[in-house]
Amino acid sequence: MLILGALALALAGTLPEVDKPLKTGARNSEDAAVVIGIEDYIFVADVPYATRDAQAVYDFLIYTRGVPSSQVRLLNGGASRELILEAVTKAGKQVSQNGVVWVYFAGHGAADPSTGDRILLGDDVRNDPVAFASRALTVDELLSFGGAGGGRVHLLVDACYSGLGRSGEAVLAGKRFAVPNYAVQGSRHLLWSASSGDQLSGPLEAVQHGAFTYTMLGALRGWADGELDGVRDGRVTAEEAQLYVSSALRSLQITGQQPELVVEGDVVM
Repeated sequence: MLILGALALALAGTLPEVDKPLKTGARNSEDAAVVIGIEDYIFVADVPYATRDAQAVYDFLIYTRGVPSSQVRLLNGGASRELILEAVTKAGKQVSQNGVVWVYFAGHGAADPSTGDRILLGDDVRNDPVAFASRALTVDELLSFGGAGGGRVHLLVDACYSGLGRSGEAVLAGKRFAVPNYAVQGSRHLLWSASSGDQLSGPLEAVQHGAFTYTMLGALRGWADGELDGVRDGRVTAEEAQLYVSSALRSLQITGQQPELVVEGDVVM
């Protein structure tokens, strides 16, 4: 792909733009979205560029995807467990079976030490290995509440579940989390995570974004069109996007980060 070739030349020049909104004129009034970017955690390490990530995804959903701005919620500071669940629940009720509830999260993740569940940490999570999970949300909660109205949930997560921050530091000092091998189950929802197992979800300093978010946005803007068979048809499927992002990360010399896609069927993004 031409754009992938541009990424391969990252060290020799400027990477392609994703922050300036690509205005397509599309309208997807049956969709709703919650975009969460937690950069400034109160009690644990911050997540560099999470605010920029969330803003770029917010702009993509409104200007490129065509989700009405009145149906897109952007959460940065104060994004606690309760506020996130309230926003996702509201979005889920707005969307029927013909629409998509987009939920994007950039921040810290972990595996619950008691249950092994994948959890995403609210901004007030405590630096306490016993109590911290009470200020988090499980991936399953977000899928359940987001899909309550019958819509398909697209949950995009730029976080890892090993308890490491973007710079490789432990979210809880001296604590790593055992990440189970999660069973891949059939679902009408889509879950796309920045990394697999106990891998790190790192930043791409050249563009001041999470590496997954940057390549994911590029893929959904059309860079992944034709990635599977070389034939461009004006749309991007989840499988094309996953293949593109995986290849782009390798091209950018980001090793040890393999995105994980769980989806049933050929889903157009």
